Amino acid sequence: MFSFIVLAQITFAQIGFEKGYFINNNNQRIDCLIKNYDQKNSPTEIEYKTSGNAEPQKAGIVSIKEFSIAEYSKFIRVETNIDRSSRELSKLTNKSSPEWSYEMLFLRVLIEGKASLYLYEDQTTYRFFYSSFADTSIRQLIYKEYLSDDDKYLLTNNGFRQQLWNDVRHENASISSVENIQYSESALKKYFNTYNHSNGSATEEFKAKDTKSPLRLKFTSGFTLSSASFSVTDTPYKNTEFGKEIDYRLGIEGEYILPVNKSKWSIVLEPSYQHYSSKSENYLGDAEIEYQSLEFPLGLRYYVFINEKLNMFTNAFYVFNSGLNFNSAITFYYQGAKPIIIDTKSCLAFGIGVNYKRLSSEIRINSTRNIVSRYTYHSEYQVTSFIIGFRIF
Repeated sequence: MFSFIVLAQITFAQIGFEKGYFINNNNQRIDCLIKNYDQKNSPTEIEYKTSGNAEPQKAGIVSIKEFSIAEYSKFIRVETNIDRSSRELSKLTNKSSPEWSYEMLFLRVLIEGKASLYLYEDQTTYRFFYSSFADTSIRQLIYKEYLSDDDKYLLTNNGFRQQLWNDVRHENASISSVENIQYSESALKKYFNTYNHSNGSATEEFKAKDTKSPLRLKFTSGFTLSSASFSVTDTPYKNTEFGKEIDYRLGIEGEYILPVNKSKWSIVLEPSYQHYSSKSENYLGDAEIEYQSLEFPLGLRYYVFINEKLNMFTNAFYVFNSGLNFNSAITFYYQGAKPIIIDTKSCLAFGIGVNYKRLSSEIRINSTRNIVSRYTYHSEYQVTSFIIGFRIF
């Protein structure tokens, strides 16, 4: 865990203002330091400093024609048509033609040469644009998923292939090579590079630097709503029900964002301490449970992004028990009774939550488990956790 924290802190410390420039509406180039917090998605503004000690300033898309951060990323402003039709199956229509809207956009430059390739990306839209020597205007490469008239089949308008054949056809291109090309960054970059090289054009390729650390650390706290029962087979006199009690929990969460599906998946480990205490009685007398546990939930998280500051998530965990029982036991207060030592098995847990900036809240439900597994007795322990978190980085 210590090495995890150190590595994450080093990575996080490197994220900040980096050398770059922007060009304003008067075609003046201003060399500056630009905040490179997340340039994967197409922004609508930049935050910059004229020097290392200067106060940060912001400039919006209406005042910037172009900006670049070192050699990693370059964005240009365009006014063009974009198809924002959804690719979610539940929102698809029966229309095969793009649904155009005329907008001012920042496009990320992928390839610059005789033919240039650009990308627009946000939480809901992923579109490629291009320009060619024959037509320097920047237009979208058409790709749209839609449903058949009877809503039974998923169809695709691959109009971008015809556009490439008409406007960006290198001398060795064949119909089959264009017909099979995919609407993906790697495939299109390879095609545009081939075109530029075959036409003797120098190509500049921008490879975006992923500055957002894949590692995150969060402190968690909150409370639990827990209950337990204990019974001995064929001995109803020892059947004991411990009521629902509210108690506290503490934890520290480490998260690794997986580089797949637009960073929507992650692996999560959250060592956490929980406490449960309750009193009850049966036919033989009073009983008390005192239970402390150190657990290690390990699992997957899936995000649904609402906007840059807000997202929702779901979790699925396998909860490992540390094996430390902290003298946890069920005690019966009658003559001759011995404490029942608590020895917990692992379980599953499922949760749903929301993040807003650095704050998070979550409801997590653990599957029922036996907490006296070293005996032939039977018990059921149930816990629902209400978790508040604060992300350190």
